[in-house]
Amino acid sequence: MLGVKSTILASQSDIAGLNKRYKQEHATVHQIVTALRRPETIIWISHLPAVAKLARWGESLIPAFWWERFRQAVLASGANKHHKSSASPEKPILPLSKDQIDFFRARTRVRIDKAKRLLGYEPSFDLEQGMKLTEMWVKYSNLV
Repeated sequence: MLGVKSTILASQSDIAGLNKRYKQEHATVHQIVTALRRPETIIWISHLPAVAKLARWGESLIPAFWWERFRQAVLASGANKHHKSSASPEKPILPLSKDQIDFFRARTRVRIDKAKRLLGYEPSFDLEQGMKLTEMWVKYSNLV
């Protein structure tokens, strides 16, 4: 069966929870917060002219002790260890939405009898050969 490696058993509530988490993790605000937790992002932002000007302004108005604590807190939040590595050994589980499930379970049946009768059509491959070729293509395309 194609897709066996990516098939999981899950209840409808599990799928709803995974969809919710997936949407939250890919929301713009979440992506911005995640980017701001990376030290290289903090350093890059600190070199922007407007931010550098604001930093000089804050440094001149805020006492040195408090300014240094603020700087350390910002740098520490940038080095947060809770950030997940993007090099995950497992493929992510991307559950199907209800609309996708409804689309794929459509009860359409395709027959070639009429094409054979009227047009003299003969398929190049039988079903078994076609499935083997499809499986090879899916593996070649890294889809499973």
